[in-house]
Amino acid sequence: MSVISQEKGIEHGTPAGYKRHIRRNEEPCEPCAKAKRDYNAEKQRQRRAELAAREAQLRRDHIERQRHQLGAPGDPVYRDGTLPGEDLVLGDVIVHLGRHYRIDKFTPYTGSLKSQLGAEARIAWSGTWSMAIGPRAAIPVLPRTQTGEPR
Repeated sequence: MSVISQEKGIEHGTPAGYKRHIRRNEEPCEPCAKAKRDYNAEKQRQRRAELAAREAQLRRDHIERQRHQLGAPGDPVYRDGTLPGEDLVLGDVIVHLGRHYRIDKFTPYTGSLKSQLGAEARIAWSGTWSMAIGPRAAIPVLPRTQTGEPR
């Protein structure tokens, strides 16, 4: 290592300071180590946010392709007659075991299957009948009208 680089000071409390400690084969001081941890955590948060945005865009693109294939503007019902759990609205009609249930309210799901169903899980109610719905579950429904409103 040159004498010049050893004479230069370390900007403590920065990721650059952390890097300089490592280059000098020194144990990084706590302010530099904390700055590096914070920097890494922010980078990871940004990567996760970018990934989530990319996934959301792919999902929107998929739904738009499905709408186009169905030919009904504003109708997110998939070709196979299902709808993602997160897209269910009041008035949609769920087809379950050959019976039809019009959704009249939603309540948050707090049961033991929340980890399997997803954080945004909810319960769809039709009178006294209810069904736990995960946000990514494919729920069989009756088609909506051409205006996008549930029948």
